[in-house]
Amino acid sequence: FSEKTDQEPREELQGAQEVISLKIGQEKFLGNSKNKSRLINMLKKKLSENNIFACQGEVDADILRVQTAINTGPKNVVVSENIDVLALITALNEFSAKKLQDLNSLEYSSFIKAITKK
Repeated sequence: FSEKTDQEPREELQGAQEVISLKIGQEKFLGNSKNKSRLINMLKKKLSENNIFACQGEVDADILRVQTAINTGPKNVVVSENIDVLALITALNEFSAKKLQDLNSLEYSSFIKAITKK
């Protein structure tokens, strides 16, 4: 093999970022922050290409997941085995409902004040 022929397959593999063949365990692979970051970015890209919203949290993924579900609309499903997620959904959803109720009350009060001034 010539050096040029030897380089061509490597360049081809470098461009194919979606193909990941692991010869190490999951824990060791994800233990490397560079590997983990590249995998997350690849997943976010693939999800976005298929019109699926994807975001990455800096600290607590459970809070991000619940806040995103509440903020993006009423017809969302949050799937988790963590009981903390249920508590977060309940607490944050009640807080959001209270804020919405306060906002509706404020809008109604403003409307009443506006029509009674005439």
